[in-house]
Amino acid sequence: MLVEVSSVVVANAHNPSILNHDWLLANKVLPELPGGWEFAELPFTTPPLSSIQYQNNLRLVLDPSRLAITAQTLGGNVVADPDGVVSQLATSYVSILKHIPYVAVGSNFKAYVECTNAPRRLVQTFGGTGHWTDGLASLSIKLNHGVRDCERHLDVSSSTAQKSEENESKTVNVVLMSANYHRKTPDKDIALRAIGETSADLEDFMRFATDFGMEIDV
Repeated sequence: MLVEVSSVVVANAHNPSILNHDWLLANKVLPELPGGWEFAELPFTTPPLSSIQYQNNLRLVLDPSRLAITAQTLGGNVVADPDGVVSQLATSYVSILKHIPYVAVGSNFKAYVECTNAPRRLVQTFGGTGHWTDGLASLSIKLNHGVRDCERHLDVSSSTAQKSEENESKTVNVVLMSANYHRKTPDKDIALRAIGETSADLEDFMRFATDFGMEIDV
């Protein structure tokens, strides 16, 4: 299940003091959604850091070096960012603030599949055979590739997650996969093109997860 989608826009001179709900509305950064845009917690705007958290589990955090827009699952069987709002917001922000010296864009995803004994499955599947597996209780995997026009960094590990069933929440064991697609963006147009690759990056992530033995719902 896809549980988190984020877009990170790195720059040399973001201005956190501009990030507030009224500015987002006035500049039409926020798309219209059926549920609207209600705060999940009190937002704050300061010169070094600003943060806005909405009830749809979408958060914007801005400091002088990076803008992070993150959508997390609302729970149940609802995947993160089903309407692609994260990349829409990032595109609008960069399009409006054309003068900022952009440096890089990252598309990030997290997903998991339930697994009764996730640590052991990773050891048995990817640990190989040899004395190094004697007593090995867990295994984490890091994979770095050059794909298309970016660097792809993947992490696979065992973890736990909260699952809701019949109005009850329980802890389940999972295999967790996270990915970062990193692109250098020396100007605004290249930054916009990088953000525009979010859907293709997600498709690549899901395809890789499937090849890796993880069937993930999106």
